[in-house]
Order: sequence, then structure tokens, then C-alpha cells
Amino acid sequence: MSLFKSSVTAAGDQMTVSSGPSPKCPKRLSALFFALILASALPVRPTYANCGFAGCPGDSAITADVQASFDQHPILNLLHVKTLNGVVYLSGTVSSGLHSEIAESVAHHVNGVTRVVNSISVSH
Repeated sequence: MSLFKSSVTAAGDQMTVSSGPSPKCPKRLSALFFALILASALPVRPTYANCGFAGCPGDSAITADVQASFDQHPILNLLHVKTLNGVVYLSGTVSSGLHSEIAESVAHHVNGVTRVVNSISVSH
């Protein structure tokens, strides 16, 4: 027990009492307060919020319709299509930027598509 008391006494001797908050404290509190206000003002609406992680019931039909439209254009038939909550995600590689723009346009014209995210890369 005396070992414990001597350790506590030694630790107490090393501590100093401050006369108030450090000069950086108000700046840190202000920054934290500002960050909290900014974070609460930003809209939080993840892509999966409407229908869940599996997507909406019509997503598979949209994917099939976009893929069928791509099959009518030989330059687009190797692209990958994924739909989540009406948003169509395009990926793959085409030989020119014009082909990427055509794919995006074709996808936009499919019924039920709310937005197209074009991640198609162009090979040179």
C-alpha cells in the first residue's frame, strides 16, 4: 500500500495547476463548433436511401433496357451497365470520346433513368 501512496504522491508533485484555458482552446472550440454547423447544414442523402442497398424494383429492367439499346450499337455492346435507384452507372473502354458520349446519350433515353454516371475510359 505504501508503494501505491508514494506513486500517487510523486505523480501529484509533477502536476501543475493551470490558471485557465490555454490560448489555443477558444480557437479549437470555434473550429469544432463551425465544423459541426457545417456538417449539419450539408444534405445527407446517400444513393441507397430510396430503395435500399439492393436498389429499386425497376433497376434490373432499366439495366436490361440500357444493355439492349447498347446491343443495337456495335461500338457499345462491350460496356458494363449497373443501375441503382434509377441511376445508371456506365463503365468499360471505348476507342473515342464520341463513343463515350453516345453511350451516355443512349442510356439517358431509356425510360426510368434519372441520371447517368459515365465512368467509361477512352483507349488511345
